[in-house]
Amino acid sequence: MSVQLEFRPRTAHLTSVHFSNTNLQEIQQTLKEKLSASPEGFFSGMGFIANLEGLSIEKANFNWLKELKTIFLDNGLTLIALTHHPYPIKTLTQLGLADIPMKEARSTKKETLEVSNTITEPKSTNQEPSSPLASLSKNSKLDTKIIRGNIRSGQRVYAPDTDLTIIGIVGAGAEVIADGNIHILGSLRGRAFSGAKGNESTYIYASDFSAELVSIAGSYQTMEQLDPYKGEKNCLVTLNEDDTMLIVSV
Repeated sequence: MSVQLEFRPRTAHLTSVHFSNTNLQEIQQTLKEKLSASPEGFFSGMGFIANLEGLSIEKANFNWLKELKTIFLDNGLTLIALTHHPYPIKTLTQLGLADIPMKEARSTKKETLEVSNTITEPKSTNQEPSSPLASLSKNSKLDTKIIRGNIRSGQRVYAPDTDLTIIGIVGAGAEVIADGNIHILGSLRGRAFSGAKGNESTYIYASDFSAELVSIAGSYQTMEQLDPYKGEKNCLVTLNEDDTMLIVSV
């Protein structure tokens, strides 16, 4: 019996990494510093795209690219693709890398969540329900992706170029990500990332707040920092001008 293969278009959760120069030692050191300053597991399971735009890489240096991939592996990260680069496809194939053309979103952060894992999700609809933040939602210029059902541990939901509303529980170990605002009409026990492409005016709302991590436009607070707010009802998370977070019950 022959093996049947079915190719289906999917998106993936990727992080774009920009470099200010090609010095591999500096890249190694900066990457280690970035990881040590991030919450444990913050980048776990993520694939990375190296954005080489503006860099001067002499004759598409094969050894430089090979070493760059090794640096990521040594730090427990997976470099899977390049964008805005001078390398021929044959070279990328030799190193197990893909070529991903990518339009950069306007952002104040150099790290941007571009796309996310496609998962089997509960049934969704584009009709927005009423919520305690209805007046704030009216000010949003984005449409809303709505998920009716619980997001379980290990699942990741991404709403590109839109707000995200979850009518249900975001379980511990689950992630919800949106380029716009996030409304959770239920309990937030996992991680929530709003403003994934750098929009600092976005917010996160949860009816019941017990989050592992919340992030707005790349600024985040971990479980330890969020512990005083555990169990709070109708919680609204916004970003202050100094990139600190304001968490209040509304």
